[in-house]
Amino acid sequence: MMNAPEDFDLNGVLYRARKLNAMDQLFLVQKLTPLAASLVPVIQAAAREASNGPLAGALLKMEVGDLMPLAQGIASLPEADTKAILARCLSHVQRGVTSQAGTSWANVWSTSAEAPMFDDLDLFTMLTIVAHVVKKDLAPFFGALFSGSTGAGLLRTATS
Repeated sequence: MMNAPEDFDLNGVLYRARKLNAMDQLFLVQKLTPLAASLVPVIQAAAREASNGPLAGALLKMEVGDLMPLAQGIASLPEADTKAILARCLSHVQRGVTSQAGTSWANVWSTSAEAPMFDDLDLFTMLTIVAHVVKKDLAPFFGALFSGSTGAGLLRTATS
């Protein structure tokens, strides 16, 4: 049975993330595992800042220096892997377009053009969407990083 998509708001824009299939999950685990060590300090800093609020909001407010471990981790990935991670995650996300008739959904990523479908999607927004997809679908694999609303496991030790 397929899990229902999960809606989330990012800077006032509604997005819907569909569940990744098992092969896409495996691909992401393989590609993201080397980033785990560089992601931990960033998530810990965001969790401290967020207290009991959403991590995405805290990430948006972080200073550049606080994001450097993650930036260095991303920089260490081969370019092809980085593009594949972005494409794989973004291809499972849609953006809500609201009108008087209601909300319609449009794909965020064009697999044929290998590009975002919206001109206003900047790198930080795309990375935040990717982080949401990873958190939603890979929590069993990265549970120490992503369990709980502001974090438990590794994150709890940083906020306790």
